[in-house]
Amino acid sequence: MKTMLPGILANLGESFHADRVLVLEDHRHTRRAGIYLSHSWQRTSVPQVATEWFSRYPFSSPEVMEWLLPLGEGDHVTQTEGHTSGAVAELFRELELKSILIVPIMVAGEVWGGVGVDCCTAERKWTPVEIDLLKIVANLIGATILRDRYVTALQESEQRFRAVADTAQDALIVVNSQGVVRYWNRAAERILGYTSKQAVGKKIHEWLAPARYHDSAARGLREFATGGHGTSLGKTRELAAIREDGAEIAIELALAPMRIEGEWCAVGIVRDITARKQAEQRMVWLARNDVLTALPNRTAFVEEIQQAIEHYRREQTGFAVCYLDLDHFKDINDTLGHAAGDLLLKHLAERLRNTLRETDRVARFGGDEFAVLMTNLSDPTDGGIVAEKILSVTNQPFFINGAEVHCSATLGLATCEYECSDPEVLLAHADAALYHAKAEGRGTFRFFTAALHNEVRDRITLLAELREAIAKDQLFLMYQPQVDMESGALVGLEALVRWRHPERGLIPPAQFIPAAENSGLIISLGKWVLREACRQTRSWMNMGLHVPVIAVNVSPTQFKGPSDLAAEVAATLACFDLSPEFLEIELTETALMQASGRNSNVMQNLRERGVRIAIDDFGTGYSCLDYLRRFPASRIKIAQTFISEIAGNSGSAAITRAAIGLGRELSLSVIAEGVETEEQAALLTKWGCKEAQGYLFARPLHFGDVSTLLEIGRVTFAGRVPATEDRTLTSAVAL
Repeated sequence: MKTMLPGILANLGESFHADRVLVLEDHRHTRRAGIYLSHSWQRTSVPQVATEWFSRYPFSSPEVMEWLLPLGEGDHVTQTEGHTSGAVAELFRELELKSILIVPIMVAGEVWGGVGVDCCTAERKWTPVEIDLLKIVANLIGATILRDRYVTALQESEQRFRAVADTAQDALIVVNSQGVVRYWNRAAERILGYTSKQAVGKKIHEWLAPARYHDSAARGLREFATGGHGTSLGKTRELAAIREDGAEIAIELALAPMRIEGEWCAVGIVRDITARKQAEQRMVWLARNDVLTALPNRTAFVEEIQQAIEHYRREQTGFAVCYLDLDHFKDINDTLGHAAGDLLLKHLAERLRNTLRETDRVARFGGDEFAVLMTNLSDPTDGGIVAEKILSVTNQPFFINGAEVHCSATLGLATCEYECSDPEVLLAHADAALYHAKAEGRGTFRFFTAALHNEVRDRITLLAELREAIAKDQLFLMYQPQVDMESGALVGLEALVRWRHPERGLIPPAQFIPAAENSGLIISLGKWVLREACRQTRSWMNMGLHVPVIAVNVSPTQFKGPSDLAAEVAATLACFDLSPEFLEIELTETALMQASGRNSNVMQNLRERGVRIAIDDFGTGYSCLDYLRRFPASRIKIAQTFISEIAGNSGSAAITRAAIGLGRELSLSVIAEGVETEEQAALLTKWGCKEAQGYLFARPLHFGDVSTLLEIGRVTFAGRVPATEDRTLTSAVAL
C-alpha cells in the first residue's frame, strides 16, 4: 500500500479539483493516543502541513469530537469555513481550509482513520458522486490495509512456525497425499541424517521406511488421499526408520491431517526413541540376568525349569536341577578383596558355559551361588556325570591379578522324580541336597533323596504352620530371671518364645527357630516377640510392679532386613510408653563378627536411643578385642558351653575367667548363662562375676509366675520358683 497510495491520492486530488488530500490514522483507541498523518498529497501552491502538527493538535476537545462524531458511525463529514465556530473554526484557520470532505477508513469493522479532501482557495459543496467515490477509495484503502495485516500476520505466523520447527527437538515432517515431502525441519535433518534439500520433493516411504512397511504405507496413502482419513492418524505409534547412513533407528511417530493449498497433507512429529528403547531393553535384560557374569538370574532360571517340567510331562525326558556353592568363598573376598572375588566369579561363569552342554542352562543367583539346569537326560541320575565335570573345572586353579587361587565347590542335585510340578520345590530340593553335601565335607555333590524329600516337606509344613501361628497368637513368651548372685536381686528377664501347636503341643524352639531363620520368617517372628515383650512389660508396670531390664534376642537377619531395626524398636517402645533403658537387645557373638557397616550403624543408633546391647554366647565365636571396641555393647553373656564345664575343665575355667576380666577392663557388665549348680555359682562369684541365669535360680516362667516373682523382687537358692508342667523344657533355647 505504501508504494501505491501516493499515486492514488494524486489522481484523487486532480479528479476532485482539490488542493490537498490527506490519509489520517486514528490512534486514540491505542496507547499511541492521537491522530497521525499517514500519507498526503497537495498542490505546490498550497502550504504543506507538518506531520507532527496532527499529533500535537487537541482533537479530543469536545467541539472537535462532536464534529467528527459521524466518522465513528461510518458516515462522512463535510464542512465549509463559513459554517464553523469555536475550536472547529480554529482548526480551519490553522490548516487554511475553505472546505473539507472526510470519509472514514474502516478495517475489520473498526475506524482505522480517514481520507480527507481539502479545498484551500474557495468554499465548495461536495456532490453525492464525489462523496461516494471517496467512500470507494476509502474502502479500497481499508481492504488493502486489512490484506496487509493478513499478509503480515501470515508472515509472522510462518516465521514463528519456522522458528519453532527449526528449534524443535523432534522432527517435523509434512507430506502430501502421495507421500511426497513438502517440509523437513532441522531436527529431521539431525535425527534422520537427510538434509531438507535431499528430502523435500521425494516420496518418503521409498527411502525412509524399512521394506517391511512399504505395503502398509502404500495402502495408508491411498486411503488418506481420498478424504484425509487413515488408521494411523491421531495416534502415536512406535516404528522403525532408515537413517541416511543406513542404520535402522526406533522412532515414535504421531500423524495429523491438514489441508494445505487445497490438498490433504499429513503432519508428522517424529521422535528418536532409540536410546529409550535401548534403556528399556537394558532394564528387561537386568530383570532377567546377572550384571557381573551376564548369566541368567533366578527369575529367568525358574522359567527355564518350568519349561523343562512341561517338556518332561509331554516327552518324559529327564532333567535335573543343580545348586552350586563355592566353598569358603568369603575367605577369598577377605584376603584378596571383593574385586578379586568378583573376577573369580566371572571366570567361573565362563568355565561353566564352556563345560556344560548346549542344552544345559547355568544361572547365578547372587553371591557365590550358581544353578544349573541339566536337560535331555536319559536317566535323571546322569546329572552326576555333569556334576563331576563341574567339580573338575572348579578345582582347577584360577589366576586372579597374577595370583594363583584354588577353590572348590559343593553341589546339590534334584531330579524330576520328586513332585515335579513346581520350580521352587525343585530348587528347595537341590538346596537341601547341597546342605547335606556340605555337612558331609564339602567339595562333593549329593542327590536329593527320599529322606531329604520328607525333611523338606516337613520343613515347608512347619514354616506354613509357624506363619499361621504368628497370625493366630499360638505363640507365647516365657521369661528366665537374671539375678545378682550375692543378693538374689532380680536384675533382668530374658524373653523366650514358645509355640503351643493346636495338635502337636509344645514345639521346641530348637526345631522352629532355625527353620524361621533360614526362610526369612524370623523377621516376622522377631517383630512379634519384641512387641509382645513390650506389651507384657507395660502390663506389669500398670500393676505397680518394678520391672528390671527385659532382654530380647534379635536375629542377624533382622539387622540385615529391609526395615530400619532401630526405628522399629523405637516405635514399639513408644507404642507402649516404655523408656529405652528397659530393653536389652541380645545378639550372638558370631552374628556380631559378621556385622557389616550398616549393622554397626544400627547398633550405634540403638545405643544412642538408650537401648542396651548384649553379646550372647560370648566365647563361642571369634572373640576379638577390636570388635568389642568398635561395637557399642554394654554387656557380655558367657556361653553355657563354658559354664557347664568350669568345675572340671581347666580350659573352660580359663576362658570364663578371661571373659570376666575382659568385661571388667572394658567396663562391660558380665552375666553367666546356664548356671545349674551351686558349685558353678560359687566359682563365678569367686572370679568376680556377679550376675547369672540358669536352672539353679529359675527355669523360664510364665507371665503370672513372673508377676509373683516381681512382687518378691529376688530369687534365692533355696526359694526358687518351682517348675510346673509347662516349665519342664530341657533347655532355654532363646530367640
